Amino acid sequence: MDRTKDACRHQSNNRVIMWYKIRELYSKGFNKTQIAFQLGLHRSTVRRYLKMDEDTLTAKLQHRRRYPRILDKYESYVCDVLSRYRFLSASQIHDWMKEQYPDLPVVCGKTVYNFVETVRRKYNLDKEGLSKRVYEKMPDTPYGEYAQMDFGESRMPTYRDDFVKVYFFVMVMSRSRQKFVYFSCTPFTSAL
Repeated sequence: MDRTKDACRHQSNNRVIMWYKIRELYSKGFNKTQIAFQLGLHRSTVRRYLKMDEDTLTAKLQHRRRYPRILDKYESYVCDVLSRYRFLSASQIHDWMKEQYPDLPVVCGKTVYNFVETVRRKYNLDKEGLSKRVYEKMPDTPYGEYAQMDFGESRMPTYRDDFVKVYFFVMVMSRSRQKFVYFSCTPFTSAL
């Protein structure tokens, strides 16, 4: 929730700065079209800001719209499920909600995911059982001792404006970061 407050505060500051810039350019004699071009705004936005006095601007910034979310009435159910089974994914919770509530509105998975993540943050219900992936630098090995390898395939254009499938082998030496690539028109086998 702190990120949301910071984002709103940042947006409010930007609007105040924009209002002052528009006023400054207008006082220098620029017309609305020139101000819009200079600041990269639409002309109607410039007109709207010029109609506002400072009191109107601060009143507008104080009033925050909050739209009701589609899944708000299911918050207690989601919170209850997450408090008992923190390891569940948003899609699993969505399936459970469909079973529990036949009147559940049709929403996409991303909507459910965003809602579940909001509930997790609000009630501090982080996922359990998932360890954070640990990254660490490998110790330096002697030159030429360790490499990473991979195989792949790609369609490459020819000079006749058609495509040919190319198979390749790539190797990157760990210490020197030198790269080796081998291309072949036939798939790799143990005979190659």
